Amino acid sequence: MEARLVIDADGHCYEPWEDLARWLPKEYAHRAPVAFKDHLGRTRMMWEDRIFPRGTGLDPGPTGPFADHINTAGRPGERDPRQRLPDMDLEGIDVAIIFGTLIALSVNGLEDRGLAAAACHAVNRWLVEEFLAPVPKRLKGVGLIPCQDPPAAARELEWLASHRAAGIVSAMLPTNVYGIDLGERG
Repeated sequence: MEARLVIDADGHCYEPWEDLARWLPKEYAHRAPVAFKDHLGRTRMMWEDRIFPRGTGLDPGPTGPFADHINTAGRPGERDPRQRLPDMDLEGIDVAIIFGTLIALSVNGLEDRGLAAAACHAVNRWLVEEFLAPVPKRLKGVGLIPCQDPPAAARELEWLASHRAAGIVSAMLPTNVYGIDLGERG
């Protein structure tokens, strides 16, 4: 029988957004996201005086509509790569391609380009240094690039490419930035 490699091409981690300040440069650390509880008791993120993700239920955002067990804490392997391996083994997954979640889905909506670039680099460093490092043969990462600042995006893409050996395999692009589709002509 032919050996087959099973790859999860859409694995997600939960970036340490509540502790992102320690990964940010000093000049941006005070502008890191802040956690708060909403009216349903769920932890939400305030960033640039806006709440991320938008709403719950059927409106856009990574909060819904999901079952209650998904809307709560999630699985330990979303934050701890060593705890992800038993889930991967149970499901027969050999390699997981890891995308961020809350920061990844929010960063290209930031108005401050410098903050967006700093946040992307902070998450990318965390991904390389903390999440992929324990098991780089099984966990591969998708980095973030600040699309609202093309020169910074190019620099971050070069940084990501220089970390291929650490497990970076791609970069994530949003469908639009500030409501402008990436393919839209100016």
